[in-house]
Amino acid sequence: MSKLYIIGDSFTAPPKEGNPQITWPAMVAEQLGCELVNGSMIGTSQDWAWLQIQQWMKVITPDDYLIVALTHPSRVWFFEDKPRLTHPNIIDFDRWCSRDEAKAAELHIRYIQRPSLDLVHINNRLAYLAYYVKSKGLRRPLMIKCFSQDVDEGETMPEFNWANGILLDDAQRCEFDPPELDNDLTGFWHGVDPRYNHLCLSNHSIMADKIATALRTDTQADLTYGFIQNILKEDCLDNDELCQREMNMEVVIDNRKKRDAGPRSLIPWKKRANITNSF
Repeated sequence: MSKLYIIGDSFTAPPKEGNPQITWPAMVAEQLGCELVNGSMIGTSQDWAWLQIQQWMKVITPDDYLIVALTHPSRVWFFEDKPRLTHPNIIDFDRWCSRDEAKAAELHIRYIQRPSLDLVHINNRLAYLAYYVKSKGLRRPLMIKCFSQDVDEGETMPEFNWANGILLDDAQRCEFDPPELDNDLTGFWHGVDPRYNHLCLSNHSIMADKIATALRTDTQADLTYGFIQNILKEDCLDNDELCQREMNMEVVIDNRKKRDAGPRSLIPWKKRANITNSF
């Protein structure tokens, strides 16, 4: 049986173990008749993702499919054993690592990390993957931008099939009514986004159809249209029927508790550390 390999962050991560919810990556695998190998993890960086890709290149075959969902390029795999601690927008970043580790990450963000360096890294990553795709005769990987980012010459490499649009700005943003509500997602949700892969469940089958068709026919997936819009209004977190239909209720309940505890519990680490030069 062919396999569908998927790597990315929270836009493609599978539900927690024990959660039976079927999300769009699993729907795509079912449509293609493939075994799903989803190596995605919430919060991870591109460098961590490419380590998984390097391992897959040893076993992937021309009959298999690959989806690469590119997270934000400024995320960094700071600590070997903490692949999710990659950026300063994490609310409790400094509570998941030592004081010295937090300081090291802060100094890296302040004085080392910069867009020009991010671009060098992504060029090298894409060139590595393009080489293996060509040398092993693999199907063109479907490349999806989770965040807006410059991939330079990577977007013209013939070894890749780039989706049109950006998951954050196009696919998920249209669910808000008005769209401006997503300008501060942490504040809006009072914690972690309770949607699976940052999409309401009503849009998962639509997403799956787009992606499966793109993989099956080696054509471009267009993420800029076709999704159900205006699902989420300002008071949606208190709408039990909507939350149960569209979201992970375990996360919804936890967010309600954080909201009731007051805004102090929701201040991102970068604000508490006064880090201003980050995405």
